[in-house]
Amino acid sequence: MIEERIYITQRGQKYTQRPYADLSAAERRQILEDYIDLGIKRTCEKWNILDRTLHQLKYHLRPLLEEIEDKRFEEHGL
Repeated sequence: MIEERIYITQRGQKYTQRPYADLSAAERRQILEDYIDLGIKRTCEKWNILDRTLHQLKYHLRPLLEEIEDKRFEEHGL
């Protein structure tokens, strides 16, 4: 039997999905890259995060997201 891990946020809420604070800097970057490639739903499922967490990442790491988007546009000649 597989036991689900319970995460507790800074506000004391319990979730089975990973909170923002549990993600490392490298994971945050990879999540944003996956978001561009896969979209919201598939990224959230892959990383076991709430869509709210993904929106927090997009807001707080906006310069990084823009950098990733610019890199992808360059790769595709746009």
